[in-house]
Amino acid sequence: MLSNKNIFTHVAAFFVLLGGCLLCRYAFFSYHGMAAWPETLYHIGNALLAVSFVCKWRITPFCSALGYSIGFVAGFLFQTDGVDPGGGTTNNLWIIWTAVYVFLIFVGIVADIITASKRK
Repeated sequence: MLSNKNIFTHVAAFFVLLGGCLLCRYAFFSYHGMAAWPETLYHIGNALLAVSFVCKWRITPFCSALGYSIGFVAGFLFQTDGVDPGGGTTNNLWIIWTAVYVFLIFVGIVADIITASKRK
C-alpha cells in the first residue's frame, strides 16, 4: 500500500538529487570537465531511489540524494592532479566523489536495515 509519507520522502529526495546533478553536471562543468560520469552517478542514485521506494526505506533516499553533492564537494576539496607514466595528466576528483557517494549510500542502507529490524 502506498503511503503519502513514503511518496513525499522519495519525491523530495528525487528533486534534491536532480538539483545536485544539474549543478554538478552543468554549472560546475568547468571545475571537473566530465560529462558522462556525473550522469552515471545520477542514474545510480535514481535506481537506488526506486529500490528504496519499494522497500519503504526512510534514510537511504536522503543519503543518496545528499551524497551526490557531498561527494562532489569532497572530491573538489581533496582532489590532486598528477601525471601518468605516459605523460598524460590525471585527476582523482571522480574517485573521491564516487567513494564518498558509495559510502553515504552504504551508511543509509545499513541505517535503514537497523531501524527496520528494531521496528519488528
